Amino acid sequence: MKTNREKLAGAIAIVVIAAIVVPVIFGEPRTVDGGSGGDSWRKVVYDFQTLITGLAAVFAAAITIRTMEKTDRQSERRHRELIEFQLRPERLRLTRALHPQIDDLKNVAADLEDFQYLEDRIPSGFDVNRRWLSGVADRYLDTFFKLEAILKRRQFEEGINLFDGITTRYLDELVENVSHTRNQLACHVVFDKQYVADPAHNQHYPVNFEEAFPRDQRKLEAAIELLPRLIESLEVVERKYGMKAS
Repeated sequence: MKTNREKLAGAIAIVVIAAIVVPVIFGEPRTVDGGSGGDSWRKVVYDFQTLITGLAAVFAAAITIRTMEKTDRQSERRHRELIEFQLRPERLRLTRALHPQIDDLKNVAADLEDFQYLEDRIPSGFDVNRRWLSGVADRYLDTFFKLEAILKRRQFEEGINLFDGITTRYLDELVENVSHTRNQLACHVVFDKQYVADPAHNQHYPVNFEEAFPRDQRKLEAAIELLPRLIESLEVVERKYGMKAS
């Protein structure tokens, strides 16, 4: 269907053609000397034929440019439609990877928000590091099991190759730190029960506790710091694919 602009251009073209062609064909020509007589409108056309030709050329160029622009817009629209069609399977896979995982990760992050206050609740004194780690295990071991399970969901793992570089890096680091922390907390729970029953059981701890503690603490804190970064980065990936972040 033609637009109003196209209809107006067509009307102008008809008027111009009528104004030029009609007097040329039907107007009375000048006398032989070219200086007198003849149809006045035909004389105007004759006298300004160069100008008229130039205007006609400009008009033709304008029509050509407009036609090219219209063709470009149509090509761009078809290109976008093709891209949308090609991205549809990836968006579907990304949607399955991110939902409900993002919401579940946010719930885990909310459970870990009070971690920074845990140390204040541990009385100072003998064996404070062991008691601190015992408090962490008692409060957050199930949370780390839950976090690890979310990161290992099949639908989440199937979408990893759609993540950008920074998101993948955050994820790899988080998986490593969560796995280490969950394993160490689970081992510590077993040891701690034995230690409480018999403090001499300390010698049976899998590794030297005091030497391993700084590394375990560092990885635990790194996991907690990485989780919000990963969530934010996943939402950025979602927006990059033209999807509304949750």
